[in-house]
Amino acid sequence: GEVTSSQQIRKKLSIPARYAASMARRPCGHLSVALVVSIILSFVAFRFGDFKVEVNNAGWWSRGTKISNRAAQELLVSSNREDLFFSDKVKKETGRDVWMELQTAIQPNWQGGDDEDEEKQENDSGTLANVCSGQWYGSTKMVSRGERHMYGMLKTKNADDKNDDKVESILKEDAIYNMCEVEEDTLTALENSDSCYKCPSASNGVDRCISPYSLVLLARQYLANNYTSEFATTAATSIPCDNLRTLWTPSAQSEFTSMLQKCANWALVVSSNNQSAEQKDFGNLDECPFSQFMPTVVDDLFPASYPPTVRYTSSFYATKKSGSILERMYEDAESKKYDGSDGR
Repeated sequence: GEVTSSQQIRKKLSIPARYAASMARRPCGHLSVALVVSIILSFVAFRFGDFKVEVNNAGWWSRGTKISNRAAQELLVSSNREDLFFSDKVKKETGRDVWMELQTAIQPNWQGGDDEDEEKQENDSGTLANVCSGQWYGSTKMVSRGERHMYGMLKTKNADDKNDDKVESILKEDAIYNMCEVEEDTLTALENSDSCYKCPSASNGVDRCISPYSLVLLARQYLANNYTSEFATTAATSIPCDNLRTLWTPSAQSEFTSMLQKCANWALVVSSNNQSAEQKDFGNLDECPFSQFMPTVVDDLFPASYPPTVRYTSSFYATKKSGSILERMYEDAESKKYDGSDGR
């Protein structure tokens, strides 16, 4: 009979059959080609396409069980314990009933899909009014862990030196000026990415991010003689950094430092136990002259330092808190768009 060659048999096979036969003969070659192609496609997708690697870890793997429900309740109460303890103050300042809110509203990061609700809250007229009126400064809305505002930490040169005489305090004119410049650069970056609450500026009516709560803000309120009432959110435009440096004379520094010491000592007494400020016996201790003082502007060594020296300080920015905004701020931080004052 007639002998059919393998080449004649291959010609009779379909294209998929030929590919299968080739794969059977050279499996390693086909696997290598597929791997290279997949790597190239993945690179193109992540580099030029709108693809992200995310893990949906909202909730419990064991959700619905008694132990997960109890643990969720304990974590919620623990993370909101400050607001719960000062619930009357929170309700008076913001109108929020903390306990009712925890029982009826889904809290941030406790269930997926709440980013849209957070964005609505960020654009809520009540929230914006609270920020633009100055009531946000020093309030529980500013320091509550659930708010997730951005804050910057700064330290002066030789901050770790135990000798106060060898440390240049942040209260000095050059340091306070540098800190002011850092905040202005950071506010500009936040404005460009729409990551902050914006309020009308006093000078030209253009909406701007409000000044962060910091030593610079306290210094501006002191120089404007506005520290006994609600802080003005337009302090940055009323006293620019260059003017602040000029006005920050030795006598102004001395008086401001004395006021800061009174506030720090006052805060130590207030935080010594669970009594409210109205229930405590302050004795001969002078009351803090600043109406919206928070001890976050000084470090723990400041009250006992001599000469009075601020080594570390922080700035609280009124930033939005939705997931998309937080992700954008992390990206900006990695791109070094926020001024870190390195080398100043």
